[in-house]
Amino acid sequence: MDPVARLRSVIDQSYSYRDLRNVDWPAVFELYGPKLHAAPTAKDFALIAADMLAAAKDPHLWVKVGNQKVGGFTPELYHNFNLDLLKQIVPEWTEFSQQVAVGRFADNTGYLLIRSWSKGREEAVLKPALAGLQTLSGCPALIIDVRCNGGGSEELARAVAGCFVDRPRLYAKNISREPTNPTGWGIIQNRILLTFESTM
Repeated sequence: MDPVARLRSVIDQSYSYRDLRNVDWPAVFELYGPKLHAAPTAKDFALIAADMLAAAKDPHLWVKVGNQKVGGFTPELYHNFNLDLLKQIVPEWTEFSQQVAVGRFADNTGYLLIRSWSKGREEAVLKPALAGLQTLSGCPALIIDVRCNGGGSEELARAVAGCFVDRPRLYAKNISREPTNPTGWGIIQNRILLTFESTM
């Protein structure tokens, strides 16, 4: 299949947010189609495609060439936290790793900072977070601060969240495009949060 047609097919049939993003995809492909067809290499094609896909303003939409991720939309983000200031204003500040810190306020409210859910950081996140939570187990209230957390592994976040449920809980539902289905959609998938103990 022609690579431009293949990309168009992926957007039309597999991109779940195609309509949500209010992008005039036919007009976008008409504008970028000649540039994509004229791309001399796969890398050039990917760069042009990434620029085109940025119209969706979706940071989860990008192109790969081999194992290399290329471009896409990068939102303008503004920090609403100051780590150095946090260390000064959170009493009993204790760092369990570079990614995890805890504190305790005068009214016995616990504070847990988790800076990342990134894959490959389980040793730096999960074990320290569990250890930190253990030290705060007697607190009547808990602040979990993930403002400086850019996301990453949902499994890692679920493991920590599992510490706060006493039985499996439905926390989300998702549905994906399914071109072979007459409705254009697959079946609804339930996403269940398990207790931490049941994941071990």
